[in-house]
Amino acid sequence: MSSRDPRRTSTAHTSSKRTSLLPRPSSIAIDPSALIAQHAQLTGSYPITIGPGAVLHPHAKINRAVVEAAEIGEGSVVEVGAVVGRGAVVGKYCTISAASIVPPYATLPDYTVVFSGSQKRVDKTLQQRPDILEQKMAVHQKQLEMFRRLIANNIAKWTG
Repeated sequence: MSSRDPRRTSTAHTSSKRTSLLPRPSSIAIDPSALIAQHAQLTGSYPITIGPGAVLHPHAKINRAVVEAAEIGEGSVVEVGAVVGRGAVVGKYCTISAASIVPPYATLPDYTVVFSGSQKRVDKTLQQRPDILEQKMAVHQKQLEMFRRLIANNIAKWTG
């Protein structure tokens, strides 16, 4: 057998499961309706709270951030590859778009959309039109249902 033969076995080198070097937060509270994808990262030494209807897409990162129901709760979405910095506070109905960054200690008011890295705007339509907000929340519920079918929810990793 050659040294590259995949059937070759050796007991000299055993691999163990790699453990994470990222610090686990001191406490994590996650609403049961939240959806946390398998490769989302929650790290740091401060408590993290994730409110109802929140979605953390694959590879989203929450690093020692304040993410509480009163501040991120219903309707807020953190998309793929987004980073929420240490001590950041995210308001209700916010969208942190893919690969965007919320800097450490930033405060995002309700209805904020972060896009193109770190540009921000407030969605005035949602803010001033309750009928549109209601429609958006109906769409958000449908998205949550779709995400639950498509994305493995890894909430047990953080609550167990």
